[in-house]
Amino acid sequence: MPMPPARIRLLGALILVAAAACSDRATAPLATPGNTVAASPLASRELHEPNEHALGRIASCSHRERRVGTAIIGSRGGILRVGTDYLVIPPGALESRTRIVATVVDGDAAAISFEPHGLHFERPATLLLDAAGCDFAGREPALLYVDDEGSVLERIEGAYDPKSARLAAPIVHFSVYAVGV
Repeated sequence: MPMPPARIRLLGALILVAAAACSDRATAPLATPGNTVAASPLASRELHEPNEHALGRIASCSHRERRVGTAIIGSRGGILRVGTDYLVIPPGALESRTRIVATVVDGDAAAISFEPHGLHFERPATLLLDAAGCDFAGREPALLYVDDEGSVLERIEGAYDPKSARLAAPIVHFSVYAVGV
């Protein structure tokens, strides 16, 4: 059975990010004392505790430290790297240069928050989250769009590569995302 086109695009993004990881030009700096944003309200919450429902629940993962990355990305697209997580924005997704801030949430979940909240893309971007150390309880991982309380608002199917322990999924707007089951 042939692979669906969406999965082919996501796997292509994985390859693109792997190649970009070798280039300093394609990455954004990690947080420095002057390059931080306020912590997400999720940082103080147990992300994997909300009630499970039809959309899934946030996966319990090994502890992650808060990290912040920024980049100015325009109509030509670009890649924002924050630690081992990547956001790949294709050409044409943004109409103008936009300062993007990504914050890896401190805690026992693979979660990331993007600003400016509510930013919408003309073409889907690809989010690649490091899911190493996450417990999937024998289920297929997915990207979850969550609110500040950790409640699941949307389940976004993607491609999980067990070899690299990365989950790749398309996103069309900014908010908070987490690896879930």
